[in-house]
This record gives sequence, structure tokens and C-alpha cells, in this order.
Amino acid sequence: MHGITIERQMASDQQAQLMSIVELGLRWTAEKISLDTVTQVLGQPESIPNAAGVGKIDYSYFMKDMTVDFIFDKLNLVEGKPSVYSFRLKVIDGIQTNLPKERFESLALHRISRDELIDGARKEIGDFLFWYGSMPGGDINRISVTYRLPLPDDSPFDVYVGFDYLGQLDPHDHWPELKSLLKSVDLREVEISRRYLTPEELEQRRQAKRQKYGMMDLRTGMVCPETGMWESWTQAGPIGNALVRAGDRFRQAQQPGAPSTDARWMWSSEYDLGRLA
Repeated sequence: MHGITIERQMASDQQAQLMSIVELGLRWTAEKISLDTVTQVLGQPESIPNAAGVGKIDYSYFMKDMTVDFIFDKLNLVEGKPSVYSFRLKVIDGIQTNLPKERFESLALHRISRDELIDGARKEIGDFLFWYGSMPGGDINRISVTYRLPLPDDSPFDVYVGFDYLGQLDPHDHWPELKSLLKSVDLREVEISRRYLTPEELEQRRQAKRQKYGMMDLRTGMVCPETGMWESWTQAGPIGNALVRAGDRFRQAQQPGAPSTDARWMWSSEYDLGRLA
């Protein structure tokens, strides 16, 4: 029997455990919970490489039939925070998971589509389906499908979720049978990543909003469509910025030594909602 892999079906309680851990990883990656919450649920990790602060930190858990990692990089920071966070779950060889991708779509995930708008400004550059057989030496029986977690349009980061599945492709008829891999239920790996927007992407989004709201010709007395910093303009030019909340009416603009006056209001920038009282 040497060299033969014995396949075993994952038990229903393990399937439920896997689903709950993926949901936990999704919440952590989306900054809904902290690592303290993760350890309260899963216990203390068994491995934390580079915990002294050099490079990547990896909170690892070794469970029956799977391994789980919560990873962040302390070297590459954005505003004092790691620029990349990722969660990874791998199923060990020889275990049939029987978890179709539709089970995970219950987590409110969105199938990505190339060129769709992400936040009203940026376009999606990825594809939903990746076939490993398209790479030299790649496994023709393996595919990866990618989802995005819908986030507010002012989110400073994106969250993507990838699921790797193993199926059985007809070696004599690759392309027509590629669709059959999408029906595979043998999940092998899940990877969730948080990626912060670059300054260029943030400016692209700011300019798109400025153009969008500029077309609305928003003026004193009109309802503010989005909480943020807004720039007041008169015939003399820009007067200054003010925080205006969504649903409030734009007030008159005021500058030192001059009476209040009606103004046109232009989008300036997003505002840290955590600072709102």
C-alpha cells in the first residue's frame, strides 16, 4: 500500500468548524475583530515565527485535518499599521472536504468581475476564475475562485478571498470540461487578504468623488449626500473646509472679518469616522 493516499471524508462537525474559522478569519482581516478575540476563540497559537518583531508574524494553529495561519508584516507599515494582513487555511492531503463554494457565498462575498467599479472610482483588475493548468507545470485539476468582501466606499483597504478547489479534468478535452471544475466540492485552501490602498488610489477615489458631487452643484441649504470634509466656494474662490455629515444641510460659509454668505460646496476628502463624536 506504499505510496497510495487514502481519501477520507471530512466529518460534518469538522465542516462546521472550518466554516466558523473562515468566518473568524474574514472578520479579523476586515478589521472587525482583533487578534485578542481570535485567541479567545481558538486559544493560544502553537507557533509565532519572528515574534520578536523582525518581518512577518504568523499566529499558527494546527488542528485536525487542517492548519490555520493569521499573518501580518511588521516591516511594511501604512500610517503605523502593517500594510498587508492575511489569513490562510489549508486542508491536509487525503481529506475530502465536500464544501462547495456556494457555502461560503453565505458570508456576503461578491464574485469579482474584471473592470467592475469597486468604490465608484477604481476598476477591478482581477478575474473570478484562475486555472492552474494555464501555468507551465500547473495542476490541470486545480482552480482558484476569488471574491471580494463588499466594504464602504471610503474603506482604506480592500479584502479579497480566494478558494482553491481540486477536481478531475478530462485530460483529452481540457477547455470544454474546465467548467466542470467549478462544480468541485473538494476545498483545499482558503486565503483572505487585506490590502491598503496606495496614496495614488486614494487620490483617484478623491478626484472621482469631487467630480461626481461637483456635477450635483451642491449649495447652501441643500442636503449633504456623504459625511466628509467639504470645501466651500464663493465667487471669490475657496473659503475653507468644514466637516459636514450626511443628511445635514449645507450651511452658509464664513470667513474671518466677513459676514456669512451662501456658498457652493465641493467634496474635499474623507473623514475618519472614528473621530466623530
